[in-house]
Amino acid sequence: MARPEVTGRRTSAPKKKNDKWQRFHLDRRADQIADAAKGPADDLLTTREIAYWFGVSEQWVTLGQRENYGPPYVRPYPEIIRYKRGEAIKWLRGRARLVANEYA
Repeated sequence: MARPEVTGRRTSAPKKKNDKWQRFHLDRRADQIADAAKGPADDLLTTREIAYWFGVSEQWVTLGQRENYGPPYVRPYPEIIRYKRGEAIKWLRGRARLVANEYA
């Protein structure tokens, strides 16, 4: 079986809002969330699992898919969206670096 193609935003940079980077409430605890990850990096997680892990609503994750500010995702089938645990951790680490750079 072919590997699913990674879609969604691949960079960790958030969208700009009024010439400033858009920040999210999970940014300050992004490192803690990434450290809490358990399981192999190639696990495919559902939207519900990602929302629970990040401590946000499923609607926030779904909006992140649509508005291109959430973690990168894969589409194994056209109607199914999954998140690779390893890619979500990279995205979280990038969010934490943005916050650290802002206060440096």
